[in-house]
Amino acid sequence: MDSIGDCNFVKLLLVSDLHCDRAKLDWIAERAAAFDVVAVAGDLLNIFIPADSAWQERRILEWKAHVLASGAALIWCSGNHDFFHGVDSPILRASPQWMSDFEQGFVDDGKTALLRTRSGNIAVTTIPWPVTGADVAVGGHSVPYVDYVARLLDEGKKLQGDYPWLVLFHEPPIETRLFVDYAVEEGRFARQLIEKWQPDWSLHGHIHESVDHPDGNFFDRLGQTVCFNAGQSPDRAEPHHIVLHVDGWDWRARWTGAGAHRSIEGTRSPRH
Repeated sequence: MDSIGDCNFVKLLLVSDLHCDRAKLDWIAERAAAFDVVAVAGDLLNIFIPADSAWQERRILEWKAHVLASGAALIWCSGNHDFFHGVDSPILRASPQWMSDFEQGFVDDGKTALLRTRSGNIAVTTIPWPVTGADVAVGGHSVPYVDYVARLLDEGKKLQGDYPWLVLFHEPPIETRLFVDYAVEEGRFARQLIEKWQPDWSLHGHIHESVDHPDGNFFDRLGQTVCFNAGQSPDRAEPHHIVLHVDGWDWRARWTGAGAHRSIEGTRSPRH
């Protein structure tokens, strides 16, 4: 295993809720080369536009190819829009089939991996959209969803300490500044996961207006985990986004949305 010193300076672009918006997708693809990693916390598709799922999936997969061709790594997790009106039901599969792939520099939905980027290494876990209480088919076996997620997070925890660890989960944790004015089972589940496994950072989406709410923000803390949600604007070409710089044990994050900026920085705690 490489030492922590081998994680030099990793620069990540964090987004969510792109909803197959060509302007937002193009904005990211045009800038991907400036980043080591592009991370998308769910809702790449949009169930509320006339275009069918197959057309939207093709658009996203073409965009994925452009991002990877830039030299940036790409990671994503599924959101509620990505199952598209019951297609690829999560009760039959842990992830939508169109989101599952294996390529160099890409971590698809429902995986824990050590991502080796151009600048350094980072551990990532991508958690599929919640189907709490249901079984999912994984590797030809029926597995309770909560056990499946626990297995992913146990794998990530083993890497943490030697590597920085980022978890993607579309639903934000309840009772944080990322999850204002909502109270649902998925939010409680998200909070339980973060409080138990304590990744260095978690990236979420789903609540587009969280940053604009009087009690909201683009980040909050749960124990030693810093949780992010950039929010999203439906009518702007530039997506709300967060740039996360990881430099050894130190990190800093800058949120941008609608011409506004906010920043936070910190130091990761040793985890052994």
